[in-house]
Amino acid sequence: MRHVGIPLLCTVGLLSFAGSTRAGEVSLPVTEVALIESPGASDFRILLKFAGIGDLDANRVDVANLVMPDFEFSGTLPLDAYPINTAWSEGAVSWGETWSSIGGEGEHRCGRILLSDSDGVVRAMRVTRYARAAASGGSAANGLLLRRSSYSEEAGAEGIPGLVAQLRSARIVVLLAE
Repeated sequence: MRHVGIPLLCTVGLLSFAGSTRAGEVSLPVTEVALIESPGASDFRILLKFAGIGDLDANRVDVANLVMPDFEFSGTLPLDAYPINTAWSEGAVSWGETWSSIGGEGEHRCGRILLSDSDGVVRAMRVTRYARAAASGGSAANGLLLRRSSYSEEAGAEGIPGLVAQLRSARIVVLLAE
C-alpha cells in the first residue's frame, strides 16, 4: 500500500482545509481586486472587496476565513491584512492615496499569512474580527488590504501581478453561530 502525504502549511492565522461550505456557512466571493504598486515597484498593496459582507449579522459571525485558491507561487511572501476604511473602486485607486485614512496601516491588522511554495494547498487566513466589523455596518465593509508583513526583509513586487489574478477567485467563508 502506498501512502500519499498531504502538505500541511502552518503559520499564525493560517488554516488548510478543503474549502467547501457546509450548512451554517456563507461563502462571500471577491467582487473587486486592485493592485497598487509604489514607484519603481518596490512595494505593493492588494485591495479586495467582497460581495455581501455588510449584509451579515455580526452577532452570528463565529469564524471567518479568507480562503485563497491553490496557485503557483515561487518563494515565500508574508502578508498582513487590514480593513479598508474608505470606499474605493478597482480602476480608481493609486499609490498616491493617503493610506493612513484609507486603511491598511498601523495597529488594525486583522490577519497574517505566509504564502510559500506548495502544491495542492488551499490557504486560509483567519479574518473573523474583520468580518464582524464589516457586518456591523462599519466602514470595514469596504474590503481588505493585503501588504507585505512588516517583519519581511524582502523587497520588490515580483510575481505579485500573478498572485492578484489568482485572488479573483478568493472568498471569505463565514461560519455562522446558531
